[in-house]
Amino acid sequence: MTSRERVIKAIKFEQPDLIPVDYWILPAVYLKYGDRFTALLNEYPKDFPDALDVDAENICPPSHRKGEYTDCFGSVWRQEHDGFLGQVVKYPLEELSAIKKYQFPEPNEREGEISLLQIRNIVSKVKPLNRFVSVDSIRTFERMHFLRGMEDVMMDLAYQRDEFFMLLEKTVEWNIAHMRLVLEDQKDGVDGIWFSDDWGSQSSLLINPVMWRKIFKPVYKKMFDTVKEYGKFVLFHSDGYIMEIIGDLIEIGADVLNCQMKILNAVALSSQFAGKITFHTDLDRQHILPYGTKKDIVDHVKDAIDNLGGLGGGLILNAELGPDMPFENIETLFREFHKVREC
Repeated sequence: MTSRERVIKAIKFEQPDLIPVDYWILPAVYLKYGDRFTALLNEYPKDFPDALDVDAENICPPSHRKGEYTDCFGSVWRQEHDGFLGQVVKYPLEELSAIKKYQFPEPNEREGEISLLQIRNIVSKVKPLNRFVSVDSIRTFERMHFLRGMEDVMMDLAYQRDEFFMLLEKTVEWNIAHMRLVLEDQKDGVDGIWFSDDWGSQSSLLINPVMWRKIFKPVYKKMFDTVKEYGKFVLFHSDGYIMEIIGDLIEIGADVLNCQMKILNAVALSSQFAGKITFHTDLDRQHILPYGTKKDIVDHVKDAIDNLGGLGGGLILNAELGPDMPFENIETLFREFHKVREC
């Protein structure tokens, strides 16, 4: 069974031969560990594309290099260290009224966000490897606060002026136009589209779930429906505590959910949502992965297996790797993923 077939069967609960494996790797990890890490990755490969598969010579894109960087939407980012995504320090829409004249970039985008040209490059290099190709990072709430600033967007939600809804509408329109461009161009090349909006704090949703359902749920459905038109999978990432809205995401068509297993509690996730969505695990990168013992990591992976799925499907083993993770812990994680996936 190829990696692509394995992932698709896991998402559809159709008994893959192995539990699929993925790793989200910050460029800083490649920069810190170099060839030693590359060799480890080759020994324990994943079922999704890796940056090395796409462009091994440019492992750290402009958006992750030290200094200031302006994305195609006009937001200015500052990175303090190579290998990390920084923070927005200058906002194109500091005044909400500016949305009336603000022009979104063309849907094919320019350098800095994932352009259609970059997606073509990914597909051309990865498809021969028979890996599952999921692209983009469609942002809605995050794009709005990248343009406005987090505090201002939260105030906008409170006041709900017409200009706020204009910003939301234009953001969604751009997202859909971009997705259609990609999906038309890559009808046979792309398997799924990632959506990325961090909706949770450590202990709660950032906004009242009633407000979320009223304002954001309908626009997510509209975007998810666009992906489904092309017969592709919807993959959704959110950091933080988002328990109140997982059922809504399932209802409107999310197929895969990347969420922080430790914050949400694997037992609670399983009891409410097992069999309804495929979990793409985000293991504990705050404590266990960087500071835990080898036994802590092994036990954490076992917790994911025991509670969130198995060979019947519904589970993709994944962890985000940062440079604060000791090499020995990375090695333990990779080895354990490949050991337990055959259980």
